[in-house]
Amino acid sequence: MENTFDELMDQAYLAPNGRVKIGLLEEAIRYADIHLDVDAQFEARMELVDTAIFSGHGEKAIVAFAWCLAQYDKDPDIWNEHQMMWNYKWVVDRLLLFPDIELAKVEEMMEDLKKRFMQTGHGPHFYYFMKQELAMLLDKPKEVEHYYAKWIKEPSDSLSDCHACTLANQTKALLYLGKLDEALAVAQPILEGRASCHSVPHRTYGDLLLPLLHANHKAEAEKYFQKCYELVYNQTGFLEIIIQLFQYTTITNTPKAISLFENFLPEALDSDESLIKYNFYAVATAFWNMLDDQDKKAVRQPELNTIEDIKQEMNRLAHLFDQQNQTDVYTKRINHVQSEINELRQTFS
Repeated sequence: MENTFDELMDQAYLAPNGRVKIGLLEEAIRYADIHLDVDAQFEARMELVDTAIFSGHGEKAIVAFAWCLAQYDKDPDIWNEHQMMWNYKWVVDRLLLFPDIELAKVEEMMEDLKKRFMQTGHGPHFYYFMKQELAMLLDKPKEVEHYYAKWIKEPSDSLSDCHACTLANQTKALLYLGKLDEALAVAQPILEGRASCHSVPHRTYGDLLLPLLHANHKAEAEKYFQKCYELVYNQTGFLEIIIQLFQYTTITNTPKAISLFENFLPEALDSDESLIKYNFYAVATAFWNMLDDQDKKAVRQPELNTIEDIKQEMNRLAHLFDQQNQTDVYTKRINHVQSEINELRQTFS
């Protein structure tokens, strides 16, 4: 069993994030489960958590981590505490992407995360960030401001995001609040190349695109678009940023928008992260609505997923998210995406 498990894990560690690596890890988990090797079961599942999160398959990460957390709670002393808490924060972050997880359950797990962090000698720095993120998703700007203030006041610790991610997250929050000048000031270390990581500066470039267009800074927006495009176009796991590029090009560059739609629709269809699908489909619907008949005929679409199928799924997901959160935020957001694109196209198309 050891050789077979080790071979599968060796192959998985060498593979890039994506379906192939996930398949290898799931096969390794099956072997470990059959032989009741708890160490192997734990190792493979924790690797699956990391891989799934960075491959657009957060649901698999949530399921795998739940098993690991149950093992950890049985005997915390034999497992790596920091690794558990680090992965827990990523899993809680992914909970926000699924409408079938009740809002009360999401909030309950956030409180559990905070409790565990405090018990292990850490502060609520990341917890306040997550509360701010949830408020943004629910479109509650006063709560965003409240938790943003608590988050940036709280000292960071070893379970906080890296410096580059923290700056990127602060920039995103300030942009949501309409504070472009403050956001640009916070983002300066990123934009000057002094702060970076796996996903930064990529996501900061993406976050800035539409706010810069609204401020009539097209040249600056185009500069960041080009930089962002070069960083993510041939990569997997950056679909959230691709959606921002797709929306920007739907406004500014129809041929490029067509290319992004054709190349990344399959990844959106394959993702099990409902919020990412919904966001892609909302932009895709607005994109399709602005095409003329000749362009529509030229666009390549999967045979089994027409634009009408995409619209239907988008509306279904919007209803589920609104039902989960007892709001109409997601239904309204579809119209907002369309109207924002229409408004900006009048100036920049």
